[in-house]
Amino acid sequence: MRFLQSDSIERPPFAPPYLKAGRLLIGQTANILQFLGPRHGLVPKSAGDRSWTHELQLTLADLVAEVHDTHHPVASSLYYEDQKKEARRRAADFLANRVPKFLGYFERVLERNSRGDRFLVGAN
Repeated sequence: MRFLQSDSIERPPFAPPYLKAGRLLIGQTANILQFLGPRHGLVPKSAGDRSWTHELQLTLADLVAEVHDTHHPVASSLYYEDQKKEARRRAADFLANRVPKFLGYFERVLERNSRGDRFLVGAN
């Protein structure tokens, strides 16, 4: 992967991941998915359903951020080894309180999706 020289780019992404599509440079996973989804038929056609799909992806991004924070509860700049005690405490709380909320939420979304029994949005 060739890294960008951000000095020469008017709107540089903060960090990978980013997608270069022709003259467009798109950063952030949620933004990349929002760009690619319609082009590859991976999201519904209606604006409301596309927005709902994007919302679910942002919720997943929140989950991933919280998982990361269990390993770096004091500061991302510190090594995990320097915050193990705090990480154990944070991880225990995360598993006991946050994971059930996230998984319960996504289970309810699956149950309420009237168009498909295996998908969060739509029938496929």
